[in-house]
Amino acid sequence: MVVVIGVDGSGRTHHLHAVTRSAGSARHAVPDADTLAELLARTGSETGPVLVDDAHHYPPDLLRRLTAAARAGTPVALSRRPGITDPALAELDGLAARDGVVQCDPLRPDDVARLVAERTGARPGAADAAALVADTCGLPALVVALADGDGPVPAALRGRVQRVLARQPGTVAVARVLAVTHDLGPFPHAGLAEAVGLAPGAMAAELRALRESGLLAPGGERLVPAVARAVAADLTPSERQDLDRALSGVAAVRDRTVLHDAVALARSGRTARAARELEGAGATGRLLAVPLLAATGTVAAAGPDAGQADEAAPALPGEGLHGPLAGNPHLERLALRMAEAGGLLAEPARALPLLIEAAEELDRSSAEPPLPDTPHAIGALVASAVGDLATGRRLLDDALSAGSGGPGHARRHRLLAGWVALRGGRYPEARATSAPGGLPGDTANDGRDVLLSVCLRAGLARRSGDVAAARAAWSDAEHLLAREAVDLLHAECVEELVVAAARAGSAERADGVRATLREYAVVLGSATWTALLAWTDLHVAVVGDDVASAEAAAVELAELAELRDAPGGIPAAHAPTRPPARLAAQAAAARCWADALAGRVDGDDVVSAADALQAAGLPWEASRLAGQAGVRTPDSALARRLLERAREFRQGSGPSDARSVLSEREIEVGRLVLAGRTHREIGAQLFVSPKTVEHHVARMRTRLGVSTRAEFLAALREDLGDAQPGTIPP
Repeated sequence: MVVVIGVDGSGRTHHLHAVTRSAGSARHAVPDADTLAELLARTGSETGPVLVDDAHHYPPDLLRRLTAAARAGTPVALSRRPGITDPALAELDGLAARDGVVQCDPLRPDDVARLVAERTGARPGAADAAALVADTCGLPALVVALADGDGPVPAALRGRVQRVLARQPGTVAVARVLAVTHDLGPFPHAGLAEAVGLAPGAMAAELRALRESGLLAPGGERLVPAVARAVAADLTPSERQDLDRALSGVAAVRDRTVLHDAVALARSGRTARAARELEGAGATGRLLAVPLLAATGTVAAAGPDAGQADEAAPALPGEGLHGPLAGNPHLERLALRMAEAGGLLAEPARALPLLIEAAEELDRSSAEPPLPDTPHAIGALVASAVGDLATGRRLLDDALSAGSGGPGHARRHRLLAGWVALRGGRYPEARATSAPGGLPGDTANDGRDVLLSVCLRAGLARRSGDVAAARAAWSDAEHLLAREAVDLLHAECVEELVVAAARAGSAERADGVRATLREYAVVLGSATWTALLAWTDLHVAVVGDDVASAEAAAVELAELAELRDAPGGIPAAHAPTRPPARLAAQAAAARCWADALAGRVDGDDVVSAADALQAAGLPWEASRLAGQAGVRTPDSALARRLLERAREFRQGSGPSDARSVLSEREIEVGRLVLAGRTHREIGAQLFVSPKTVEHHVARMRTRLGVSTRAEFLAALREDLGDAQPGTIPP
């Protein structure tokens, strides 16, 4: 006739009688096996149904006899728990369910209010009824137990829970663990089973028993809140201490395993996945995850306030951190400083001092804990982003001399030292870091550092005007970027790859990376990181001679510098109190670039903007702006002034004047001239006419300020002759 399904305490018996009562015929409850035959003899298809309440408790023999009677025409209605483990019950259930199945759903607030009113005579208000639903998960038996007493653990509730657990002794240990931890989600079942004395594999069975007994909340591995209070109330202080000790050991093992997995993900370049993994590594992992969460736009977990570092580490059983960082005060302070810095990543200038403190704690610890990244590395990237290259260099020098974080981080520290050298115009240092063999012990599987290495190559190629090397760098990087190996901390590095893609004619293939980083910056609400991305957009526009895009980037940078909401939706509340010097310099330079592309060059504005870029730690960008503005102005006197200023910026800082004042095509022509090619041979290689080559050479002489061929060749040798092997055509 019908099957009623529900956990214990959900009202199965009530529903069974209500459903069969509505049929309007007599009902016959099954007493026991001894009188079953007499009952079956008196019932049949013309009489009322046989009621089988709590069928899961019936022995198989009795269930088989009921099944035979049902096949013979006797109507059967039964109630049972959600799970079926007995084949005899499954067979009977199939027959009884032919006319329908009734599911005992949790009570809603109106139902709870009505039930309480029936028990006590007083109907609770809507808020109190909703609170009772949350506290009992809508189970009628628990609602009644709470309604019949006072306090958080009434005697009726305590007694019910005690009786249920007494009938299933194996569930007691699991229930106690759940009463302390509230949720088994973060804990491995095998470790918990061993900690509480259960056989391997027994945890799943005991959890099923608790669920079917109506003690677990639906959809999870946690006790119903009211049940958790009742179980905890029965724990003695010594039992609680023993549980805390056992669970701390399990948590330590779990944290260590998850932390190592997260470190591997971070080093492979999967920052977002590493952050999510770290969140499951206990208090330690949650603290270390904050910078990564911020860098991947998960602002809800990191947030703009350093105070959220405290919320990142809610207490687990016991006190303090678990895992590899526990017990070492320097490492514990390291984790806290890292979390605080991550909480301030929207304003990187404020995060930097905290990262310096974290780096000092790591070096004082004399330990090599598993870290997704060192504070030295994160600090260097943040320092570069705000133009404090001296601090970035000092952090990395300290890391390399102290071996901070252990050998596994040495390669990254050396690459970042090369990156900071590149940003500061110390190109020989940067080139030595990126050269083959410059990094002993490299591992091809370390995607994050491989990407950083490629960014370094792209940056050197960009500054030397080596289009072939830029294309090769982009080709090597594209598959890494497809693996989501980007985050805001590396946004400045990725700029080199995006520009390399534009030079290779593949700008649109980098659009996905740019969009991802934009999303991160908007969620974080940071003017500084958004400005870095707008600066990248500007230089992509410069490569493509795209006046409209350059103008849009200049407008965005100006808005960010003025602390107004940008088109991307940056909340002004999250912005610094005044524009950082670097952001102001980039905004001024962007305006000059946009004007120059449109054919408007104001010499004083260009020189002022270039001086600001130099002061903000962007010397190559300063020279590039002055040189290209000089190339684009029709005023010969102004051109000479700007070209001379470009040369001054590049004094002693690396690749020379020609690379700043010549176009990429002119650099190609210059290299071929140095290789001894004739105008006709150059034209054939570049697919242009000899006359066009002649025009190129004439313009190059003008821009370099030389008049004779000898002076021209000398200038080219000085400026282009230090190219790396393979960049000058044979």
